[in-house]
Amino acid sequence: MMKKTLDQKTVRFVFLFCMIASFGCSNVFTHKKNIAVLTEEARNWDNLTTRAESGDAEALCEIAEAYRFGEGVAKDYGKAMLWLQKGAAEGKACAIFQLGAMYCYGEGVPADANKALELCEKAAAQGGAKYAYLIGGIYYFGECLPQDLNKAFTWIKIAAENGNANAQFLLGGMYQAGEGTHQDFKKASVWFEKSADQGNANAQNCLGLMYHKGNGMIRDYNKAFEWYAKAALQNNANAQYALGCMFFAGEGVPSDVGKAKEWWQKAAAQGYENAQKKLEQLKELEKPNKGKAPIKGV
Repeated sequence: MMKKTLDQKTVRFVFLFCMIASFGCSNVFTHKKNIAVLTEEARNWDNLTTRAESGDAEALCEIAEAYRFGEGVAKDYGKAMLWLQKGAAEGKACAIFQLGAMYCYGEGVPADANKALELCEKAAAQGGAKYAYLIGGIYYFGECLPQDLNKAFTWIKIAAENGNANAQFLLGGMYQAGEGTHQDFKKASVWFEKSADQGNANAQNCLGLMYHKGNGMIRDYNKAFEWYAKAALQNNANAQYALGCMFFAGEGVPSDVGKAKEWWQKAAAQGYENAQKKLEQLKELEKPNKGKAPIKGV
């Protein structure tokens, strides 16, 4: 019984870590951009405005986001609202969803959770899987509305079935952790693989972990290595660390301390604490007159 409890805690921790990585942070409405992108948009503000005024949904929503978050312009909820109302009147899903966000957080308007949900659901009805996925995130993290894992599962499943790779990954995680549904490792692996096949690095890493540890399936080091490698090549620190462990222990590949060190260094460069610890332990082992005691935790 104790082993089962520990396993479930581990599963939930891994899933929550990956879920937060997928959304970027717990606030599913937060918008962040690379400085280079913002600089380029600042240079082309007039062009962006022209496109937005001519009905370009992407440009209109970019301008609204700029005013909402103060990106390249002074933060101005009033101007953001004007652009979003224009887009919403034209039936643009991204504008409708952002309006929902403003009502969610009371940005320039009184906070109204019911109005926020109404607008977000309208965006999902028009805009497809992306917005269904985001509504799932709202319910999962308890943004505006009380947390409801059952409703989160329902919306994320809608998005996943419509091909959204992030939703497929999250659905796999909810099946794996038993969040909003019964725990089902087989279904978890099916949805992780659908997402992984679309290139989702988090899903690739989670598949690698399932095969590596034999969670709900027969342990298979070769498949674990294959999925970890795909995620690691996309700079996934979890997978880079795991590859280092597999090379060190000779799991699915010949033991190679040099390659283990290389992958741990890549993960450590991203601030992955366990990889940093492994490198410190390895450094101690490489000192003259040190024995061959194994690195703890591998």
